[in-house]
Amino acid sequence: MNLSKFTIVGVWSLLLISHFSKIVAQEPLTYDRSSPIKISTIKENPPFSLPLPDGTQTGLYVEFWRLWSEVNNIPVEIIPMGLVNSIEMARTAQVDMHIGLFVSNERKKWGEFSLPFHKVETGVFFRSSDNRLPRLKDMAGKKVATQVGTFQHEHLRKAFPDIQLVTFDDVELVLTEILKGNIDAIVGEVPYLYSVIAQMGLVGVFERSKEVVLTSEVHGLVPNSRIELLPIINAGINNIPVNKVIALEKKWMPNLAPFFSALDPMQELTLREKEWLRAQSVFTLGIDKNSPPFEFIDEKGEFVGISSEYVDIVSNQLGIKFQPGFGEEWIESFNALKAGEIDVMSAVVMTEERAQSMHFSEPYISFATAIIARKDSSYIRGMNDLTGKRVGIVRGFVFEEYVRRDYPEVIVVYSDSLEDSVQKLKDSEIDAAVGSLVAINNELNKGHSELKVAAFTPYDFELSFAVRKGLEPLVPILNKALSKISTKEKAKIANNWLSVTVNLDTNIKIFIYWGLPIVIILLFIIIFVSRANRKMQFEIFERKKTEILLENLKNKAERANQAKDNFLANMSHEFRTPMNAVVGMSHLLEESGLTGIQKEYNQTLHNSAASLLVLIDDILDLSKVEAGKLELEIRPFKLADVIKNIENQVRLIIDNQVVNLKSRISPEVPQVLLGDAIRFGQVLLNLANNAAKFTHKGEITILVEVESRTEDKIKLKVFVRDSGIGMNYEQQARLFKTYSQADSSITRKYGGTGLGLAISQKLTELMKGSIGVESEVDKGSCFFFTVEFGYRNGVEKENIGKEKTKERGGFSDLLSKKILLVDDNQVNLIVAKTMLTNAGVDVVTALNGVLAIEALEETDFDAILMDIQMPDMDGYETTRYIRNEMNLKDIPIIAVSANVMKSDIDKSFESGMNAHIGKPLNFHLLLQTLASNVP
Repeated sequence: MNLSKFTIVGVWSLLLISHFSKIVAQEPLTYDRSSPIKISTIKENPPFSLPLPDGTQTGLYVEFWRLWSEVNNIPVEIIPMGLVNSIEMARTAQVDMHIGLFVSNERKKWGEFSLPFHKVETGVFFRSSDNRLPRLKDMAGKKVATQVGTFQHEHLRKAFPDIQLVTFDDVELVLTEILKGNIDAIVGEVPYLYSVIAQMGLVGVFERSKEVVLTSEVHGLVPNSRIELLPIINAGINNIPVNKVIALEKKWMPNLAPFFSALDPMQELTLREKEWLRAQSVFTLGIDKNSPPFEFIDEKGEFVGISSEYVDIVSNQLGIKFQPGFGEEWIESFNALKAGEIDVMSAVVMTEERAQSMHFSEPYISFATAIIARKDSSYIRGMNDLTGKRVGIVRGFVFEEYVRRDYPEVIVVYSDSLEDSVQKLKDSEIDAAVGSLVAINNELNKGHSELKVAAFTPYDFELSFAVRKGLEPLVPILNKALSKISTKEKAKIANNWLSVTVNLDTNIKIFIYWGLPIVIILLFIIIFVSRANRKMQFEIFERKKTEILLENLKNKAERANQAKDNFLANMSHEFRTPMNAVVGMSHLLEESGLTGIQKEYNQTLHNSAASLLVLIDDILDLSKVEAGKLELEIRPFKLADVIKNIENQVRLIIDNQVVNLKSRISPEVPQVLLGDAIRFGQVLLNLANNAAKFTHKGEITILVEVESRTEDKIKLKVFVRDSGIGMNYEQQARLFKTYSQADSSITRKYGGTGLGLAISQKLTELMKGSIGVESEVDKGSCFFFTVEFGYRNGVEKENIGKEKTKERGGFSDLLSKKILLVDDNQVNLIVAKTMLTNAGVDVVTALNGVLAIEALEETDFDAILMDIQMPDMDGYETTRYIRNEMNLKDIPIIAVSANVMKSDIDKSFESGMNAHIGKPLNFHLLLQTLASNVP
């Protein structure tokens, strides 16, 4: 008997466990930790390696080696580049190793491979519209794309020389060519191609054939000149806790079974079960040498069959060894199990009687059972028709117990095997025999033409593992191992061994006489309908494919916009938080009694911070406009006040001795307008700042005129003229493009991002206007724009005056008011507290929401200034707790946050806050907001 298969499985399992289960005791590594191990990786190879928006590399393999670094306390440096270059860097020892490659003879010439740490399938992808997905062997002369320099390319070149290989660097371009019909298929790593197809929004447009071209293990590759690293790398892999690696695999490839799950065979077991298994390690297995396809000894002397495959899987999962043997027939092994002489049998049906002398796992597979008889025998419909007849049953099989219990009138004739029963049936020693349908089918396929499957029995044939008395802890362990076997694996086992064809006794002449004409008529109908609908089905398919493509593209664009919005919101918050400290400290310095030169320094600091804040606002505004999320505020304002404010800001950046700044508003323009003064001022300030930047002498003029008007609407035309450097026609054509300037030399000499004019154009369009320019080199420029406002002839003038009087008079009401200031940033607390204290406000601070609640439980406050982004409890959660749990409904809560997106402001009000102030703090606005909210 050749049992080498089980020996190899057992030894391999033990080796894998010894390699990958060292979770508690790690092997110490000797390495100079002052310099990192340099690892080259493929920059764009999702989900294995890919860049984040900030350039940081991530992915399954990248995170695996970072985990390796963390566990072994050895630094690594990941160096991303193209596929060919990443391999070449490793081959020439410009790096210490490659992050992960398949084994090939060519690569063995210059490097050594580490232990495997992953496994990848290679597949073939076609257009979903292709009705037939051929195998590679059927694609002679067809164009098949593979990535240049890959293991797959070399494999296809050698294994399929008749295929016309097309190499590529840009996989998205190849997928597009396949859609156009210029290339027939693409071969590559399955997870990578699925990832790229999803990123392109083409899920459903491409289909993978069932053919698995390769299944290859992935190894780190160390060049021969750095071979001393290999034992360190392998020992480090051994030290990694397997459960952490499995978590990485599930994170990046959630739909695939983790490669490392087989290497930690006991991860589902309790500690007690693991210790019990370690003490046992080897179990004797009782088998039946002649019960195909369940279990038998084949012509090579190996133990094979359905139950054998389940034994292999359980053995590998648990890291234990089943030693098969004992007896020639199933009944001998069964009696030995009852007597406790062997440990386990893998193909036993549980009954109440058997459960008295052994223990059973849950069933792992089930089969129908049937009756076989000679074709010339009397009609048999079921077990009731066997009354008084001789029925062959294999000795010891479960049917004996069933038949004696339910059909005592049946005459049982024992056989040594189903094969023996068949022979007795042919020799007329018995009238029928019973057994599992698959075993019967397997026997009839040997050529017993005189026999038939007569009927089915009412019993199911459910196989379980049977365990001897004294090994009770093994049963729940087996159940856990069996439960981990997927439906796909079970189906694969069944397909390997089962080929069930049931030929029930039928009068073929009657079928031909009556059934054949009907079949022919139905066939003609099917052909007619199929041909009539073929064109329509094709059109429907093409339309659905287009709809899916458009829907995927739409979803992809929406996800990209959402990711961009989230990124910009996070960046805005991260910029504004330190900017709050800069602006706030500048304000405090201004009031601290500075010398003349110190005031100049502080003013420069303040202006620089203000410029950076404008840039941040420009980026956010551009994103809002492009996403259609920027909304205009309609409020009354004085145009003259806006123009004066613009003049004051521009005068700070011009030399007033050589540049004359002036403005004029046409008398026809109403004094009070209805619209968004802030956005209007933003456009005008952009143009005026540009004029100041490029005008070294001469003048800058701001002019406002009426272009048209109705009863309640007025369209203004605003001119900003300068005598600066001017522009040629080509420079003017590039002005209003996002992130573009008139000339690259302008950026180097004058600075700027190219955002201001692009945003100005979008804002004027939002205000139902337009923007343009006239310019000549060395003669200056004239920018002009139109905007539409509402107006109501002087009514708002009175209202504005009253509002401002109220605001100025309200600040005195803040004296001695008790304010709770909540912020997790110490610098921001100092700035805000000093500002408020200088204004006569009594301030108490809290570093987070929890401390704020504790302060409220001890002291009464007149108002709360609440930061949003804090640890433990953020501002929203804290506010809801104050309103709902503490029942403080009336105390004003004002958000003071670097989160300034509209969605952030809306969340503030939804959580129960009364107002929202953005960072960096405007001292006047802070006092104004407090005055209008504190009773």
